[in-house]
Amino acid sequence: GAGSEPMDLIGLEAERRAQPLDSTYEDLDGYTVFRTPSIPNYWDGNGIELWSEPDLTEIARWKAVFAEHFPDAEHVSIRFETEPRPVEAYLGVLNDAAKGVGLEADLANVRVFTGVGEILPARVPVDIAPAETDADWADVLGLMPHFEADFISMAYWERRVAEFRRTAEAGRGTHWVARVDDEPAATCGVYGDAELATVQDVVTAAPHRRQGVAGNLIRHALAANARAHPDALVTIMVEPGSDAERLYGRLGFTELVGVAWYLTHPH
Repeated sequence: GAGSEPMDLIGLEAERRAQPLDSTYEDLDGYTVFRTPSIPNYWDGNGIELWSEPDLTEIARWKAVFAEHFPDAEHVSIRFETEPRPVEAYLGVLNDAAKGVGLEADLANVRVFTGVGEILPARVPVDIAPAETDADWADVLGLMPHFEADFISMAYWERRVAEFRRTAEAGRGTHWVARVDDEPAATCGVYGDAELATVQDVVTAAPHRRQGVAGNLIRHALAANARAHPDALVTIMVEPGSDAERLYGRLGFTELVGVAWYLTHPH
């Protein structure tokens, strides 16, 4: 089953606060339905969030619950969050249960920024500025094909970047562009409010990787958010054990506070 109240974990809550302006959330019996009408096939914006870890025998039931709420969806999206734990063993059994009903399991560690970490200077001169003009946002979009893990399609990213722009222009965050020799090299956003924010969509163009560009970009974005919202907790979702997680740890995301789990199709 699922819990009677939403769990007091901050990873997915921070993601909520970074979602597009038209996203809605409806609490029902043990789960929340979240919708983003502007991007109906955006799996991270349209699905169900369980209030507790599901029984592995009930994955099919939760898939049916998703279908009741999203009968025309081209995807399935079910998510929940747990306390920090060793992930490999549970991911294996969760994935076995998910595959039995045509889904895939994935996860992300939820880390919180606890202070300025070790930042080495970039090995090339980097200019970092907020995305404000049409040209700036075109540069953000142009970097998205380098988001190799979750590229999906340009049509998807055009909608997502347009939503980032709307969210930033509504005062709920900032997207940043790092340029090297006037060429866009990396981008990321920090979205949320005075209490809770999250770093979104860190992307570095392939020719500019491993030069300290992304690290300096994130440091700059965090410093700007701290000036605007000095009391906000800032989270980041990251693949456990990845190079990215090691980078974010060095940047100051030292505290592991939860694990977000996703059951999806297609991924």
